[in-house]
Amino acid sequence: MNDTTPKKSTALDAFINLLTLITLGWFAGSLGRLLFVIIEKTVGDSKDIFFYMSGGDPFSWPIASLLIITPVFLTISGLLHKEYKKGNLEKGGVYRWLTYFMLLVSALVIAGDLIKLVDNLLSGDYKIDTILKILTVLVIAVCIFLYYLYDLKREDYSHRSLVAKIAFVSVIVVALVSIVSGFLIADSPKLAREKKFDFERASQLDQLSYTLEEFYRQNEGLPENLSEKRFAQFVDPESKQ
Repeated sequence: MNDTTPKKSTALDAFINLLTLITLGWFAGSLGRLLFVIIEKTVGDSKDIFFYMSGGDPFSWPIASLLIITPVFLTISGLLHKEYKKGNLEKGGVYRWLTYFMLLVSALVIAGDLIKLVDNLLSGDYKIDTILKILTVLVIAVCIFLYYLYDLKREDYSHRSLVAKIAFVSVIVVALVSIVSGFLIADSPKLAREKKFDFERASQLDQLSYTLEEFYRQNEGLPENLSEKRFAQFVDPESKQ
């Protein structure tokens, strides 16, 4: 006798779960980066090369990412749980593999972060901004780990659980507070634009200095002016002159 029971959509299961995983990673990365910049700007020395090497506004990308990816992540997560509730999907192999993968990544991040924290403390690095950054990553990783561990054991999707409600509200509140804080702390668009131009000017001056040194070594003297072709690239980024 043939089994006529409708099969669950493995392709849809994989697509939604993978999309949820990707958007979660994007959300966590953007949130962590924004909090890093806030920490650096408020209690750090504002010289973190990772965020300031571009000369632009370090707030713009993480804020833009959170504004877009947060509703996308919540929508996809809600759709996934809705499909479980309707019975269109089941927590099969795809779900469990991806969930265990997320748990593994979170556990490794937690372990690495704790090692980094202890190492910093043993090395005498008690800088508040460094410790806050490590704790930021640790808290985000622990929250993801605990929620996915709970969701892995969860069986009843007939109604939204209290833990799911708390997680949903927490994501919205944390994202909103972080975005608002970023807007309040960040430079104005005009000032950010001026800082970007200043950075480009400094970068071009460094390159010009190197080019002049090369010219001196080759010609045993400095050029009478900068009209040569090799110097044409060095123009003011704002006036283009």
